[in-house]
Amino acid sequence: MTAIAALAVVEISIGIAMTAAGYGYRITYWHSYVRGASILIGAATYLWFHNDTSRLDRLPAWSPMAFGAIGVVLNSFHVPDPLKYSVGTLALALSMCSLPIAYGWVVRTASAPALKLIGAWSFSIYLWQQGFYALELKLAPLLIPVTIFVGWISFRYIRRARSQADQQVAPCTAS
Repeated sequence: MTAIAALAVVEISIGIAMTAAGYGYRITYWHSYVRGASILIGAATYLWFHNDTSRLDRLPAWSPMAFGAIGVVLNSFHVPDPLKYSVGTLALALSMCSLPIAYGWVVRTASAPALKLIGAWSFSIYLWQQGFYALELKLAPLLIPVTIFVGWISFRYIRRARSQADQQVAPCTAS
C-alpha cells in the first residue's frame, strides 16, 4: 500500500510540475504516467481501509457523503487540474471506500439496479469518450449520445462477452 501511495505522489508531482511549466491539460493529464495517479490513489485508499477495517468503524455514517460532495466540487471546471486530480480524486476514493459504513438508505440507493448498470457501462463509455473528445469540442453535444451508444455496444458485445468467456474457462488445478 505504501509503495502504491508513493508512486501516486510521484505521478501527482509530475502533473504539478508540468502544469507549473505551462503545459496544457491535454499535454499533461492525457499522459498515462500522470493519469495513473488517479488509479493508484483509489487502490491505495482501498488497501488502507481494508488492511485495517477498524478505520471504517471510526468514521461517522455521514462521511462517505461528505467525501463524495467534496470530491464532486473539487472535480468542477473551476478547480485547478493539479488539485482536481489529487485531492479531488482522493475525496472520491474515500467516499467509495467508506460506503459500507454509510447510512442504510445511502447504501441501498447506491446498490440500486439502475446505478449498478450505469456503473457497469461507465468504463466502456469512459474509454470511448476519450477518443471522441479528441475529435472536436464543438461537436461535444452531438458526440455525447454517440459515445454512450458506442460505449454500451462495446460493453455489451466485447467486455461482457469477454467476461462470460473467461467464466466458462475451467480453472487450472495443480495435480
